[in-house]
This record gives sequence, structure tokens and C-alpha cells, in this order.
Amino acid sequence: MEAALAASALLSVGITVAIVAVLAFETVQFFRLPLDAADPRLVPVRADLQRFAEARPDLVGHPWRLVREFFTETTWSPLFSTRRFGVLPLVAGTVLTSAIALAVAVPLGLLAAVYLSEFAPDSVRGRVKPALEVLAGVPTIVYGYFALTFVTPFLQDHLFGAALAAQNALSAGLVMGMMILPLVSSLSEDVMRAVPVDLRYGAYALGATRMEVAVRVVLPAALSGIAAACVLALSRAVGETMIVALAAGQRPTWTANPLETVETVTAFIVQVSLGDTPYGSVEYRTLFAAGMLLFAATFVMNVLSVRVVQRFRERYL
Repeated sequence: MEAALAASALLSVGITVAIVAVLAFETVQFFRLPLDAADPRLVPVRADLQRFAEARPDLVGHPWRLVREFFTETTWSPLFSTRRFGVLPLVAGTVLTSAIALAVAVPLGLLAAVYLSEFAPDSVRGRVKPALEVLAGVPTIVYGYFALTFVTPFLQDHLFGAALAAQNALSAGLVMGMMILPLVSSLSEDVMRAVPVDLRYGAYALGATRMEVAVRVVLPAALSGIAAACVLALSRAVGETMIVALAAGQRPTWTANPLETVETVTAFIVQVSLGDTPYGSVEYRTLFAAGMLLFAATFVMNVLSVRVVQRFRERYL
């Protein structure tokens, strides 16, 4: 029995390691393309190397040029004949939509958490919290069509007019903020309710009001959990796919204007995956390079979340 439990625990670890290994292998193959395209034994038998050499002869034999272009240039067009591999437009689209989502979810989620934890009667809390968490169960494709068919036309009609593109970062970010709002509010409310009640009674004994107890006692005591909830929500926003694929668009644009069409890393992966991309082609390998970048970003955020929890954790005796 104990062995079965251990095997179950190790299964997810093994799957994660396998996924990372595949990502790393294919990413290395992508950055090796300039070297392989310069090998006279490989070029005659591999069509992808022939197309790569024809499109980008300046990179053949110079892998570091590809690495530099990938991380520093602002044109991403691996699907076109004039292939460019600067991933920054995808990063900009991901950062822009995620920042808008956080700007919506964090303040609203924290206000909801403070109300549910410190002010709401149990009867109200028992109804409102499950209703909020229902939002987390709505399929993201529904959110995507909601952004595309309601939010964008509403913003065009009442605020921005023709300046707002039919597919834009603003609508995608706003709706994505609604999607991650339950994550912020529910986790924050849980950690706030976990604050020892003796701290509240001590503050009340000193003459603090209910609002002062909530803001000056409970929130600082629950800061580590709240910060972790915000980082997890950010990770969820960065990895979101369907909302940005439908509402933000599929045109990689190096811009910070939320009214324009952008493309995120996940939207590009969807775009290529749904096409007729041959296995082993240059386009196919860009999938894994973009995926590895996304994995690295979410991994760093998760590590940051753990560090924040450890740094600000309150210990009560």
C-alpha cells in the first residue's frame, strides 16, 4: 500500500520531468538549426534545413546569431517566407494582457476577500463565496467569446470607437481578470480567516475599529498568503490560452497599446498547433522554443511565490 502511494506521488513528478525533457530537447534542436544547416551531410536529406538556409542564409553556421535574434529582436514571423525569430512581440502581448488582468483581479479580489473574511455574516459568506468560485469553473472558451462578442463591442460603442481593434489586448485582459478573480479572492479570504482570532481581539481591546483591524492587523498577518495568491493568479494569466487566442488576436505586435491587436505566447502555440505544420519543420520547432520560454516564466513565478511565502510567513505560538 505504501509503495502504491509513493508511486502515485512520483507519477506527477515523472510526467513533469518528461515534459521538461521534451521541451528542452526540441528547444535545443531549434537553436541548433544554424549548425545543422551548415552540415553538408544533413542538408541534402532534411527539407527543413534546406528551407531554413534559403530563408535565413545569414544565420547558417552562426547559432549565437539565432539566440541573439530570439531574445532581442522585435519581429516574429516564423510562419512566413521571410522568417524572423524575435520573440519579444509575443512576450509583450503576454505581459500586456496579464498586467491588465492583474489590474482587474487583485484589487477586486482583495476587496471581496476582506469583505467575506471580516464583514460578511456567515449566511452571506456561505452564498457569495461559492457564487464567486463558480466563475473559476466556467470554460475559458466561454470567456473568450464573451470578450469577443460583448466586451469589445461595448467598449467600441461607449468608450473608444474605431480606435479599439476588433481583437485587442484590453478586452482579453479585462475578461481574463474576471477569470482569475476567484483565485485571488478565495485564496486570500482563506488565509485571512486563518489569522488567529486572538490578534483581532487584542486590536479590539486597544480600541481599533473593525476596518482598522482588517487593514492594519489581518491584512499584514496574511500578507504571505495574499502575495502567493497574486503570483499564482499571474501564473494562471500568463498561461491562459483560449481567451487571448479569440479576443487578443494572432498578430505579433511590438506595442504597449492595449487597444491594438497582439499575440501572446500561448496564442501562437495554438495558431501553429491547429495548422498543417509538418513534424520536424522549422515552424514546428519554434513551438517548443516558445513553450520553453513560457515554462521558464511560470517556473520563475512559482519559485518567487514560494520565496515570498517563506519571507513574510508569520509564525504564531
